[in-house]
Amino acid sequence: MQFNPFEIQDEKSMQKFMDNFKGMWFHVSGRQNLKQLKPSIPSKKNMESKKQRICVSDTLEGCLKGRFSTKNEILYVYVVEGTPDYKPKKSEVVDVLETNEHWFYNSLNCQMLGCVKLTKDWKTKTNWK
Repeated sequence: MQFNPFEIQDEKSMQKFMDNFKGMWFHVSGRQNLKQLKPSIPSKKNMESKKQRICVSDTLEGCLKGRFSTKNEILYVYVVEGTPDYKPKKSEVVDVLETNEHWFYNSLNCQMLGCVKLTKDWKTKTNWK
């Protein structure tokens, strides 16, 4: 299935996208057409916790901030249902207050919503300014 990227350019375009998916948990990946997410340890540097998990956020923005993606990267957006098993502490995930990251410990079925093309360099953790 081919998707045209939804371009996230500013806070307004992010809110427009998010309004359609209130109450869901989001996960982003560089991989397309996943049917199931499996717990793993993220490859992000400086991660304190070595527990296998599926990282989710209640907002797409939270996922993107936690991912440290780069400009013009296309990421596939997935949604999962359920109640996360754990909300990490700041000592486990330094940006948890910005991302509202939560963890699931078991494999989950997921649904791909589409993809986004980042038009900013998210490594700088831009807050839409």
